[in-house]
Amino acid sequence: HDGIVDADESIKTGWEISTKNVNPNLLLMQGIELKEGLLKHVVIPNSELLPGDSLSFIYDEINFCLSATGNKIGENNSEYYQVENYKLFLTGVKNGQEITQLLVEHENFDDAMISIQFIGDIDGDGFPDLILDTARHYNVDNPTLYLSKGAGENQLLQVVGWHRSVGCYNKKQKFLELR
Repeated sequence: HDGIVDADESIKTGWEISTKNVNPNLLLMQGIELKEGLLKHVVIPNSELLPGDSLSFIYDEINFCLSATGNKIGENNSEYYQVENYKLFLTGVKNGQEITQLLVEHENFDDAMISIQFIGDIDGDGFPDLILDTARHYNVDNPTLYLSKGAGENQLLQVVGWHRSVGCYNKKQKFLELR
């Protein structure tokens, strides 16, 4: 029962997922083939990109850049502000062509921000994949899986799964639902 979403206590919309694995960094998924072994990943110095910020990284000798645009509206010289018209882009080279792809777009946020959870090759094709929390509200988590395998000709990645959690729960336990 989710006390925030389920007005009627007899309605039970929540799911509890558990494993015997004690590793807190666990990704449960089905429907795609994965290589066995450790995933090559990129160390992320800052998980949030505000408008005007960018994060450049190299993966298998190819340069990539995540960059954010939008407006920060608020008081001058204050840490309090609102972000509006937010867009997060990924730029990289695919088949010799530079591609810039829009990954996330939100009109505004409610005390939340897009965060980078993981950059690495999940699907084993030698190209980086992403997990981003794309929630725009403080009481929502929305980890979203972007894979490179199967992305269109003018795309670097495609969304293949997400899980939207609303309300109070143990934030250490998250999972993705493939769609």
